[in-house]
Amino acid sequence: MQIKAGCFSVNVSFSTNGIVIVKGFTSQNGKGGYIYFYAANPAEKRASFSGSSFPFPNATIAFSPGQKGKVHIGSSGDFTIAIKMPNTYYASLGSIPVPPTIYLSLEEDPLNRSHMEGITLSQSIPYRKLTYPADRRNVMFYDSFFKLPVRGQEAILRSGAYPKEIPIDSFKERDFFWGQKPPV
Repeated sequence: MQIKAGCFSVNVSFSTNGIVIVKGFTSQNGKGGYIYFYAANPAEKRASFSGSSFPFPNATIAFSPGQKGKVHIGSSGDFTIAIKMPNTYYASLGSIPVPPTIYLSLEEDPLNRSHMEGITLSQSIPYRKLTYPADRRNVMFYDSFFKLPVRGQEAILRSGAYPKEIPIDSFKERDFFWGQKPPV
């Protein structure tokens, strides 16, 4: 997918082993130099499915130690970066999820945010949140409970099952996150 952000134009591709390859071009190619990049750590794979791949609660944990480095800018302004797929992290005291993003800068100082460009690589890993989805904000979520069809336990569990296949370049949650729930 082709993305343009500030003085950077990048093409992002995904490999099957979780590596993201960012091939790009910068319009500020005059003296060669370096592009500095910063990205959150990859998702943590735990021993159990239920504890794996959750987003980081804040940027401090997501970027400690994080994925960072520098790459040389070619004579025509081109560069290539290969990193592991960063994970989502939360901002604003855990209320706003920041999807997997790589930050590019022509200056070395990571605190100088004015010269950084963020490029979103994909959506967050589906069904992995530290908060409830937006449709479950109050007790009215359970309203109209008795309007559902009569189902057995297997049908209830299958309606909210995790999808068998998720394409790596399109992490999208289904519209019915909680399965077949009472109508709103």
